[in-house]
Amino acid sequence: MTTALMHELLRHAAELEVDVVHCYLDGKRGCYRKGDGLILLDHRLTVAQMEFTFAHELAHVIHDDTSSSPRIERRADIYASGYVIDTHAYKQAEWSYGCDAGTLARELNTTKRAVESWRIWYAARGRQLEQTGAIA
Repeated sequence: MTTALMHELLRHAAELEVDVVHCYLDGKRGCYRKGDGLILLDHRLTVAQMEFTFAHELAHVIHDDTSSSPRIERRADIYASGYVIDTHAYKQAEWSYGCDAGTLARELNTTKRAVESWRIWYAARGRQLEQTGAIA
C-alpha cells in the first residue's frame, strides 16, 4: 500500500537523487548507503514503520551523515517525526486519548518512537514556532 506520505517521501528522495529499494534486511528496518545513493527499507515493515523509517533515512541523506552515533540517530528520529506527525492532529489525539505514547501512535497511525521523538522536537522548538505563528 502506497500512502500519500509515501508518495511525498519518494518525491523527496528523487529530488535528493537517492533511490529506494525494498528488500529483506536482517535485524534492521532501514539504512542509507551513501556510496551507492540508496535507501534500503525492509519490505516486512508495517506502513507506519515504513513511513517513519523512510523519513528517518532521508534525514541521514539531508545531513550527509557518515556515521551513526546516538546523537545522529536521535536527530534523524526527530526529523522523521515531523514528517509523520501533524501538530494539530497530535494535539487533538492527546486531548481525546491522553498522553500514552502507544495509544497516540495507534490513533495517529504512526510508531511509538515517532511520538516520543515528536515530543522532544515540540519541547525544544515546536512551542516557539507556534508562538511566532510559523505553525498552527
